[in-house]
Amino acid sequence: MQDVSEALSWLHSSLQVLHRDLKPANVFIASDGSAKLGDFGLVFSLASGAMARNFVGTEDYMAPEMLKKEPYSLPADIFALGT
Repeated sequence: MQDVSEALSWLHSSLQVLHRDLKPANVFIASDGSAKLGDFGLVFSLASGAMARNFVGTEDYMAPEMLKKEPYSLPADIFALGT
């Protein structure tokens, strides 16, 4: 969980992007036992304070605002991480 949290933090703070499909199937375990976050096909840039509006990802892990088709940002990834 720590490895994935750190990867997500880096995506958010350094690249200003949302993953938008964070789920167990997109977490890979390396030979050294560390977890790696993968599948970046749905990333969204939050440059200039943008909000995402697309209904994409896996519904079982989507934040409530995504399911309601409302604008969303970084907290949506945090919700998926907790789920």
